[in-house]
Amino acid sequence: MKDKFCSPLQLKNGTFIYGGAARNKRIARGGGLENILNKVICSTYEELNAEPDNKKHVNNVIAFARKSA
Repeated sequence: MKDKFCSPLQLKNGTFIYGGAARNKRIARGGGLENILNKVICSTYEELNAEPDNKKHVNNVIAFARKSA
């Protein structure tokens, strides 16, 4: 498997670890998979419930009158 979690990681002592070892170290630093997933879920929930910023979002709805039959 090739992903960013498997990319080379330099440890404090200067040595590099690669692949699964680097992935395991990153997961451990994040507090484990359950903690990482909890952070992602919480931040997504907060983002979805945040008040919309009118400056960043554009209203793309175009009103039209429907012709009667």
